[in-house]
Amino acid sequence: MKKFLFVLGKNQIVSLCEISHLLQFEPYKGKIIDYSKQIGIIEFEEIKKTESLRELQYRLGGIQKICEIIGDYPKKIFIEGFPIQKQPKKFKRARTSIENDLIPKILPHIFLNIQNKKIMFAISVYPYLFSKPEVSIGHLIQFLNQFIKNHLKKDLNNVKYFKYPDNLLKSKNLNPIWPHHVLVYSLLEFPNAEIILGFTKSKCYIAKTIAVDNPNLRKAIDEHRPKTRFEISIPPKLAKVLINLLYLPKNGLLLDPFCGTGTILMMAALQGINFYGTDINKDRIEASINNLNWLKREFNLNFQLDAKNVFNLDSTKLDSHFKENSVDGIATEPFLGPPLKSPLLKTEYQKIIDEEIKPLYEKSLLSMKRILKNNGNIAIISPVYREIDNKLVDFNLSKIAKNMGLKIIKLLPLSRFGIQKEIKYNKNAVLIRKDQYVMRKINLFKKIE
Repeated sequence: MKKFLFVLGKNQIVSLCEISHLLQFEPYKGKIIDYSKQIGIIEFEEIKKTESLRELQYRLGGIQKICEIIGDYPKKIFIEGFPIQKQPKKFKRARTSIENDLIPKILPHIFLNIQNKKIMFAISVYPYLFSKPEVSIGHLIQFLNQFIKNHLKKDLNNVKYFKYPDNLLKSKNLNPIWPHHVLVYSLLEFPNAEIILGFTKSKCYIAKTIAVDNPNLRKAIDEHRPKTRFEISIPPKLAKVLINLLYLPKNGLLLDPFCGTGTILMMAALQGINFYGTDINKDRIEASINNLNWLKREFNLNFQLDAKNVFNLDSTKLDSHFKENSVDGIATEPFLGPPLKSPLLKTEYQKIIDEEIKPLYEKSLLSMKRILKNNGNIAIISPVYREIDNKLVDFNLSKIAKNMGLKIIKLLPLSRFGIQKEIKYNKNAVLIRKDQYVMRKINLFKKIE
């Protein structure tokens, strides 16, 4: 079994949910065997080709980097070698061990056939906790940069490394390099490398980056598509997560019945997924079609796009157009309520829920169930509201789905972990956008026979 380090996105739980869901299925069957707030350690049952993980990275929305693990070591040696407060005897002994034993064993697996080469490398450290660093990250990076450079120069190489600004090296909040920098400095190309040190509760994993998220692609889609309305648009990353929660069969059919400006449809098209998009608002249908046509031209894609697969339709009357049991999966973000510049009282939120939200979701979900195939999934966003005193108001979509006979799918069940972990990760639904008054909640339901 091979182990890989996944660098998680901003929302750790969403990232773990997305990858853990895919770990049920071929060819990505596996377990989460360790994690921190920044990284997840995944042990796959069978991954034969690095290329398959590059394809996986392209598909994922909540993962920044995928890295091949070269080795793992007790975290203690790094804490002793690069302490926040210097302890002369311990740190000298620990650094000698790192120099003479640990790093020389690692480097030959990262840099192969490199004699007389121009080499660029970078070090990224993902601590267990950013708020209370256990290791002096700046000192660790400076030490590794110089040691690795000198080691590689023995083979007559021209060696450079990514230099963090001095003021950041001295700070306690030194961020690892972003995927954008990995691409700009060609760190995925031979003989270059990004070397990752990822800390968990008890270990330090050393890994080499083999794939990264492409932020330029998302930026182009977010900023350059002809029709943008951020107040009604779902972020591309989240759209990818919802699609991955469906895990559609080959040639499966995806439906977004609240397609808006078409973000979910665009992400589906980029992955070669067959899709339908509907919306009650004709202007949004026009925006979706314009955006999809732009995507087709910009990325030279070949997919069907006409009035047969993107069209005006009420989400509560899907069965007036689609046959029963005809759609493989549904990924969507319905109306979440009016945009708010300040929080409301619970009674005000309850009025919005009773008059607008609950009726829309109940009728739409029932219509979705009718046209969904047996064992098909619905990945759907629902709103959660924040009161003035920071209490949350949720209309409990899971209860509505359960009463309709839909099965609630846990997004992060304990069974996906290869080691015993805290019960707080046994999630039925996941809350995101926590700093806003209208928050998103990811729900996953299955139609059972």
